[in-house]
Amino acid sequence: MLPQLRHGMIVRGQRLRQDIARARAEQRWLRDEYRLARAERPRCVARLADLVARFNGVTLYPNSIERAGHSHSLAGVRATVVDQPAAPGHTRMVTVLITGPGWQWSVPTAALTARRAHRFAALVNSHASADTATAARPATSTGQFRALRQLHTSGILTEEEFTTALRRLAHTT
Repeated sequence: MLPQLRHGMIVRGQRLRQDIARARAEQRWLRDEYRLARAERPRCVARLADLVARFNGVTLYPNSIERAGHSHSLAGVRATVVDQPAAPGHTRMVTVLITGPGWQWSVPTAALTARRAHRFAALVNSHASADTATAARPATSTGQFRALRQLHTSGILTEEEFTTALRRLAHTT
């Protein structure tokens, strides 16, 4: 009985030390990310309203997206979150993949910011779909309904975004 108790305490102590080391590593990583974000804060933003969101070095504007000095229009842009399973004893990594016509960005992040990654990807997708919808807006309401249906079937608009856009279109006509 005593050796089993001793062994259990040793195992729990090892797990606790691993958890503490993992938490300290994540804390260092988040501190470094915070300092990097402060250093990379865009200086060219005229008004705060021009900036929609920032996430790990990627800046989202109402009509464009920017990373490390490279800027792209939101037309045809799609963001997805990839959650990679962690090996035992390692931190789970979450990656935001942002793809556009002819380019792709991979933005790795810690598992602690997975919720923020999902929110940022949703923001990118909503602004990209709004940019695409306003860029190719037909003159008639029938043409607008067709354009929305085409965006929805191609996967650019989610079901929720599609129904919201239909409601807006119904109120404007």
